[in-house]
Amino acid sequence: MYDGLPRLYATYHCKWGFKPSGGGGGGGGGGGGGGGGGVRNVYCQNGQWLGSTPKCQTVVYEEPSQMDFSGIASTLSHDELLLRADYTCIDRSPYDDMAAPPPTLKNALNNNPLRFVILEGRPRLYVEYACSDGFRLENARYAHLYCRNKRWIGEMPKCVPEPKKSCSSNNGGCSQLCSEDRGRRLLVCSCKDGFQLQPDKVSCTDVDECEVNSGYCDHLCDNTVGSFTCSCFPGYSLQKNSRSCSKTNLVE
Repeated sequence: MYDGLPRLYATYHCKWGFKPSGGGGGGGGGGGGGGGGGVRNVYCQNGQWLGSTPKCQTVVYEEPSQMDFSGIASTLSHDELLLRADYTCIDRSPYDDMAAPPPTLKNALNNNPLRFVILEGRPRLYVEYACSDGFRLENARYAHLYCRNKRWIGEMPKCVPEPKKSCSSNNGGCSQLCSEDRGRRLLVCSCKDGFQLQPDKVSCTDVDECEVNSGYCDHLCDNTVGSFTCSCFPGYSLQKNSRSCSKTNLVE
């Protein structure tokens, strides 16, 4: 409202990586980060739009200082590097491609996730790498790259083969059975019948078969280590299938 009367105007915004320019008047300048505040350059008057339409021009970023790159960056902590990061490697619009996709890491998982945090009121974009089966990060401290000025900075992570293991050495760390998956350079632990592999993927614990339907015994079930036995009430005898009970014939 102006002087008690409604006033109609258009506010223009540029997508991420661009800023509005051109045209006269208008408040809320473009913002150096790209996609900043809009400009009001076009007004409605007497059924017409008046004013000059602004244009969106590419934001020119200054070159990052040498402190942002590997070598010196390797002396900075994760939090310190995040404070040097920005969000310029990705467009704000979900329909646009990334302005600067993160580098591809050999022998890494395909789903290395992009992550962002808000620090000091600004979004910070980084990528966290993880290695595929049979490989590990050469240095767990270098698992991230950070976006700055449409570039990815930091020490490039590296996936190296896991140390070679063998079932012949301490049974591969398995408590019972060990097998080698040479295709994936992995050792696989498993358990004998009557045992169950634990979440640590190496230990085995006894399965209590009597917990499930009494071990399918007709009468009584007794759990043992790695197995179980069925027995019968007095006056009944256990059959050859070791589960069924039948009444004993008494001879006078």
